[in-house]
Amino acid sequence: MLYKYYFSDQECYTTDGVRLSRIVACRDFGEIKAGTVGGYVETMENLSHEGGFWIADDARVYGDAKICGDAQVGDEAVVRGHAVVTGSSIVRGYAMVEDDCFINEKAIIEGSSHLTGGATVTDNAVINCLRGKPHLSGLVHVCERVDIRGTPSISGEAYLTGQAKIEGRCRIADNVRILGKASISGCAHITGEAIVCDKAVIAGKAKITGGAFIHGQATIKGKSFITGRAEVAGNEVIDGETLSGDDRRGADIVWAEDREGVAA
Repeated sequence: MLYKYYFSDQECYTTDGVRLSRIVACRDFGEIKAGTVGGYVETMENLSHEGGFWIADDARVYGDAKICGDAQVGDEAVVRGHAVVTGSSIVRGYAMVEDDCFINEKAIIEGSSHLTGGATVTDNAVINCLRGKPHLSGLVHVCERVDIRGTPSISGEAYLTGQAKIEGRCRIADNVRILGKASISGCAHITGEAIVCDKAVIAGKAKITGGAFIHGQATIKGKSFITGRAEVAGNEVIDGETLSGDDRRGADIVWAEDREGVAA
């Protein structure tokens, strides 16, 4: 095996007392030249010697975490636990990726984003959050071109895909699906089996729960409460109202048994 880095004498300790060593490139690969000083790792088990990946600056990788492929970890980012960062993904800034998280393809985790549990982020998704509690946890799956910013809390088995935009202090949990070009912002709260797709907008302090289905170019804002199997579609705007049961508003309504196909 042709080694690509070695451990220097420079060491540091994590807040939980793990000793890490700074790495130095011992050959040229990709844009990295021999002698380039990298970040800190615990053991060679954290990093393979194949691929174009690199750990730069003061980034730290330890525990059973693995960096491989052409992934890049830099600035003061931390990857630990059993997390895997691979593909051409990037983890930078003050981001923390831990537990069993999986980052792949061209995903970018930056800012002060905090990912825990078994969160998966792939494709061209971007997570750029401010400092706070874990932003992604549980078995959340984020893919395609989803853009997440601010201080959201996304947990459970929530699934986010398409070009959805998530920002502000919103909360998304349970088995919620956010698809298409949906926009979630403010202090919106989406839980249960709710589906938000197409170009729908959820803002303000709106709460969407149960099996609610929001699609088309519908807008839910203010302190609206949408629950049960309620559906809002077309260009309908709901501002501060409550819809429940089988309430339906707007054009292009989809019957309950057809919702799965529309939101697939």
